[in-house]
Amino acid sequence: MLSLVLPVRNWPTERIEACIDSFAALDAPFLTEILVIDFGSDEPIVLRDDIAPLASVVRLEAEVWSCGEAINAGVLLAVNDVIAKADSDMLISASSKGELERLVTEAAAGRLGVGIAQATDLHQSYSVGDALALVLEGRRPNGRLRAKWGQGGLVVFSRSTWQEIGGVDSRFTGWGNEDNDFAERVRRSGRTLHWADPQALQIFHVWHAPSTGMNGILKLRQTNQKIAHTDKSVLRSMLFPHSNFAELAAPEVLKGSTPLVTLGIATTERPNHLRMIREAIDSFRGQIDEDFEILVIDNGSSPEAVEELRRSLDKIAWAGGLLRLESTEIASIPGARNLITQGARGRYICVVDDDDIALPNRLGDHLRNFERNGQLHGSHGGWIDFDESTGVIERNSGKQRTAATLLRGTGKITAHPASFYRRDVLQALPYDEAFSLGSDLDLALRMAVMGFEIGHTGSFVTLRRYHSSNVTITGTARQASNGQTARTRVVNTYGWNKNEGLAQKAKESDNEVYCRNQLSIDTLAELIPGYVGQWQIYVPISAFTGDGATAAATPGPAGASAKAVPDAAGGAGEDQPSSGRFKVNGGLLESVFAVSAGDLCTRRAGLNQPIYFRSAPVRGLKRARKLKGEMETLLHLPCHLTSVRQGELDREVPFNWKDLAVKAGERVLRSEEFNDLSTLMACLNMVNGRSAMGQTLRIVSDYNERGQVYCLVSPPIKGYDEIRQFKFGLEQQTGLLFHQIASNGELSELTLGSKGH
Repeated sequence: MLSLVLPVRNWPTERIEACIDSFAALDAPFLTEILVIDFGSDEPIVLRDDIAPLASVVRLEAEVWSCGEAINAGVLLAVNDVIAKADSDMLISASSKGELERLVTEAAAGRLGVGIAQATDLHQSYSVGDALALVLEGRRPNGRLRAKWGQGGLVVFSRSTWQEIGGVDSRFTGWGNEDNDFAERVRRSGRTLHWADPQALQIFHVWHAPSTGMNGILKLRQTNQKIAHTDKSVLRSMLFPHSNFAELAAPEVLKGSTPLVTLGIATTERPNHLRMIREAIDSFRGQIDEDFEILVIDNGSSPEAVEELRRSLDKIAWAGGLLRLESTEIASIPGARNLITQGARGRYICVVDDDDIALPNRLGDHLRNFERNGQLHGSHGGWIDFDESTGVIERNSGKQRTAATLLRGTGKITAHPASFYRRDVLQALPYDEAFSLGSDLDLALRMAVMGFEIGHTGSFVTLRRYHSSNVTITGTARQASNGQTARTRVVNTYGWNKNEGLAQKAKESDNEVYCRNQLSIDTLAELIPGYVGQWQIYVPISAFTGDGATAAATPGPAGASAKAVPDAAGGAGEDQPSSGRFKVNGGLLESVFAVSAGDLCTRRAGLNQPIYFRSAPVRGLKRARKLKGEMETLLHLPCHLTSVRQGELDREVPFNWKDLAVKAGERVLRSEEFNDLSTLMACLNMVNGRSAMGQTLRIVSDYNERGQVYCLVSPPIKGYDEIRQFKFGLEQQTGLLFHQIASNGELSELTLGSKGH
């Protein structure tokens, strides 16, 4: 029932053996093993032949002393679920058996976080042998009882308590603070600390010379104090950075360290699911030092498909010791989710869809949520949708998850694959398997109306994939129907239909949560799989102009050679002087055309919008990123990556002609429309850029039944003669036809009769 762990390094064998002898003399049936963890002593520790048979030594190689790491190794190797840790210079009196057994029983029952014994510091006149003899005789040596602080010299705790906070922090090296830190974290986790009755449980510390004079000890203690005083987190990752324990321990021993998080993935046979689930798993690699397990539940696939999935997952080498695959013949998403809850070993369950991709911050942000608020039952964050076919990206920040927002709110509030729950919460409130689709919304609703608190991370945490076999797409109608059923049920069951202020509460908290990691398209492109979508690279046209202007000269249609394109002056030669508005570096433009064909465009409708060189469509994000890199190397400027469909959506907004602010009696001259901005730019360059006319002409980007179109417009002009004169000059210089338009953008000729207006 109880395992005693003695962490030591370069400690006299006499003291270690005396400690073991005193515990063995208890003759306690509940104490079944004593583990001496020799953490890199200069000379390996060897106990005498007649030492108690329940004692054994485990030798670890280590350059640095870390008591916390030694304790963690001992707990993992221990066969019992209740652990006592003692300093190896402590002796326990035979009369302490009853109180020690009581602490062990309380810890095993979960009623005790840490039981602590106060040590009595013996006078330095006692040798180890003399002190042991007195203790074994049942006598009490003279000494001074320590104050109640830290961990005394003996602590008792359960394996579950140790697991829930991530064990003892191995960052503490040398001597000091790792015990105080462990006890404080146990207390902050909500468990109790109990000091044993010093008369009923007597332990004695045998005097020895202080170790503070050892080389570097004082500096190590200062470092330890800084960690203890500044890191107020409860959960720590269990690592073994100082020793070879991770190399020596058998896999089943290391698995005894319960993971902090279970990544729960429900999957089934469908097109491309093998590829997608591997990508989903790989996206978690390296997060929280991989202190997680991966539990995959296949629901409803054929035995052959399950075996194919197993072979595919076996290829993920880094996850070999973390991954478990189980299957059920029943095709049920909520059923698979409940099986994940039943089989999970982590304290938390991270909901993962088999086709989504976690952002690198996902697990860390969820856990920080619990650090900030220890009363949370779960956590959720924002999500970013991406279409596998087109590459279109949509950011969804989400909102606060409350009964009011879920029942009466608007917009997108939460997403199941961006959720993260305490395991005990899902055990108490399982998915309703009556909902083949929409069980996630039903769960969120029940949690909300029952008072469960689900906090927002304040960040985007996952990339949600849209594809042809996506449940969100194939089961839209059924999800909507089930969602309405779930809402009606919780309203009627819990009486929320009588809450008159529900709509007002929803309105008050209906704002989207700001996500601090506002990821750019270029950043997301590094995270999305390389085969996704059709893409185009956008280059600010100023990259090709010698004077840094925001527009450029006129590359021809896609695929044209830069040498064949007229320059800014309208001539064919690169060296010809220009009086037009724009000048171009023809050689640089030719080099870009060698990388990719393209054309000129604006990214949105508007007046004098920035002009870009737009590459021809590129299939697959991997190839698009490669071309983008080549262009950036060539131009020494950042380029922009956008999916073809997203670019179309951005441009499919008509221009508001009222933005021209044409007053009564005024008209604006508008040229004929062009689908090709290059042609319009060539016409504009026929106007002397230094003239008043050249400096006031503007380019309008519009969207109508012809698609995206471009035209030139003049500033508002007042007066019949002035309009005719300006129109004549424009047509002469540009070779284009111009028409008069009024404030609504419609043709409206200012007649001679209205000359005075």
